Amino acid sequence: MYVIIPERFNHMTEYAIGPDDCIPRINPRTHASKIREMSCLLVDLIVKRASGEELERVIRHSMVVVDAYKHHLDYKRSFVDQGIKSLMLKYNVKI
Repeated sequence: MYVIIPERFNHMTEYAIGPDDCIPRINPRTHASKIREMSCLLVDLIVKRASGEELERVIRHSMVVVDAYKHHLDYKRSFVDQGIKSLMLKYNVKI
């Protein structure tokens, strides 16, 4: 099964944090933790045969998390927008 990320999703512009925003940059330790968390979630979804739409949501959020430190992206807003908490609860992943 292949998941195709639509071209219209540009995480670099959609989740960019501007210089006037009061959102702090993700620190390296949190960044590494969030990457591990997304990796585990993605594996769990694949093993438990999640739908393509659910996999797409996790992949989109993972793209934001991976680039959050270097490009100053709002990974917390992506977490909410992509509904990651509901996927973690549905697939019994510890938060």
